[in-house]
Amino acid sequence: MPYERNDYHGYSLNRTETWVLWAALAGASLFLAVIFFDHPLPAAAGILLYQGAKREVEKHLAERRRKQLRNQFRDFLYAVSASFSLGRHMTESMEEALVELRKLYPESAPIVQE
Repeated sequence: MPYERNDYHGYSLNRTETWVLWAALAGASLFLAVIFFDHPLPAAAGILLYQGAKREVEKHLAERRRKQLRNQFRDFLYAVSASFSLGRHMTESMEEALVELRKLYPESAPIVQE
C-alpha cells in the first residue's frame, strides 16, 4: 500500500461545505438587504463575495487542521518520551505511542493516519 502524503498547507472545500457556504452567504445577504434596503434585490450582490469568502474559509480550515495536528503531535511526543523514560527502545516506544494515540484519538485523526 503506497503512502499518500496529506497536504496541511491548503484546504479544499468538499461539496457539503460549499453548499453550506453558499447558503450562509445567501442568507446573510438576504438578511442584510432586507434590513438595510427594505428590498431583497440587493442580496444578489452577496454572490460576488463568494470567492473571497471561500478563500478565507479554506485558509481558516487549513490553519485549524494544522493546529490540530500540532497538538496531536505534541501528545505523540509525550507518549514517546514516557516510553523512553521507562527504558524502551525506539521501535517499542513508537509502537506504544501509536497504541496510546489510538486510545486518545479516532482512526480518522490526522496523527493516527500519519
